[in-house]
Amino acid sequence: MSLFGRPTPPPLSFREREAEIERCAKEALLLEARFNRPIAKNDLFLKLHIPFELLDRVTRAISRDVRVDLALLGSSERDRLERESHDVIVRALAERAKPIEKRGLTLADVAVLSPPNRSLVDLQRLFGYMRAVLELKELPPRIAMPSEVSRLLPRAAALPADERTPFRLVRDLDVGIYTARLVKAALG
Repeated sequence: MSLFGRPTPPPLSFREREAEIERCAKEALLLEARFNRPIAKNDLFLKLHIPFELLDRVTRAISRDVRVDLALLGSSERDRLERESHDVIVRALAERAKPIEKRGLTLADVAVLSPPNRSLVDLQRLFGYMRAVLELKELPPRIAMPSEVSRLLPRAAALPADERTPFRLVRDLDVGIYTARLVKAALG
């Protein structure tokens, strides 16, 4: 019995606790997107009613910095991340009030714009992939897709110069973010 006369719930198993942390972390990201600002532990406790003992673990889970090494991606994973980046960016361009090209995408944006069944790890991996692509100083030739890029160049060159941003190229050329970066680099 608890101090308030209510039965104390049984302790969670390791798997149940990890699933609860992931559920709470995804809810926290959705709240962050709704507030359009980083959330604090107070938000988690008062708005989402996350138990006090999970607050630190949830905040650590959502602040995990996932780095993706593009050169080490297998082709199937790169193709999957390209498709997912396309879907998220197209939805962001259609649904987000503020222009995403000026402020960029956050992990919270990726969570809101992705299918609800995506795991936190998958959301972080996709966010890490898009960030890695956008932060590239030079494009590694080892993972380039030259035939696809050369096929897309005429269509991209026909677009007005101010619409040749990576996000708009994703939408207008129906490609992923890495391919859009390659096209943009080829256009100069």
